[in-house]
Amino acid sequence: MKGKHHSKLLKDICDFLGGDLDSPPCSSIKEHLEKCKNCEIYVDKLKKTVTLYRKLSMDTKVPDRVNRKLFAKIYFSKDKDKGREK
Repeated sequence: MKGKHHSKLLKDICDFLGGDLDSPPCSSIKEHLEKCKNCEIYVDKLKKTVTLYRKLSMDTKVPDRVNRKLFAKIYFSKDKDKGREK
C-alpha cells in the first residue's frame, strides 16, 4: 500500500475491523477494496491475523514475548509503508 491515500485508508481499516460496518468510512473502504487488489489482500491478511490472535487469546494465555513481536511486526509494516510515501 503506497501513498497518502493508503495511509488514511490504513487508519480507516483499523477502525473498520472493530467498527460499525455501515458507517461512512467503512462504506468507503468497501468501495476501495473492490477496486484495489493490494488493499484487499492486506485487509484479508489483517482480518485473519486478528481472528487467529483472538482465538488464541481465548484458548490460551499469549506470552508477552509473542504480543510484543506481533505488534512490532504490525507497526514495522505500517512504518515501512510510511517510508514509501516520501
